Amino acid sequence: MLCCINFISGIALTNFSVHKDKNICPPIVVRIVYKGSYNAEGGLQCYTELYSDVYKWMKEKWIDYVVPQVYFPFERVDVTYHDLVKWWDNIAKETDTTLYIGQGLYQMGSNENWQNPEEIANQLKFNQQYRQVTGSIFFTYKDLIKGQNEVKDQALDTIKALWEK
Repeated sequence: MLCCINFISGIALTNFSVHKDKNICPPIVVRIVYKGSYNAEGGLQCYTELYSDVYKWMKEKWIDYVVPQVYFPFERVDVTYHDLVKWWDNIAKETDTTLYIGQGLYQMGSNENWQNPEEIANQLKFNQQYRQVTGSIFFTYKDLIKGQNEVKDQALDTIKALWEK
């Protein structure tokens, strides 16, 4: 069984990965308060849909760490994993907030966007390029156990091999 549990203490926030879509903010807002992520038309936006200004919370030091739920594959066109990780890394550096990336392991094999068993391993390797990304959190624990689908089982083998290096 593949298992890695890390207990983290502090005040934290696990949130949707899309803060604001720069393409749909009114022009006056863009000039005054804009701090949106790169592309987001296909993702739920914390700022405009949930009324949670995570960026402000980070700036004000109201949270100790943040875990954006970056549950998107590299190949998805409207919301891309690499753009979101880059954005969160920049914001975490600017605000000096500890950053963990929420990985969507539960998605593996669930639809046409999640058929590459290397996806999560590639995301973990990609995260290593960013200094502010201090770790990953997998959703959910039950998805770390084999037997749900072939793609996820292959992904778990790939992740395990990566961790054993």
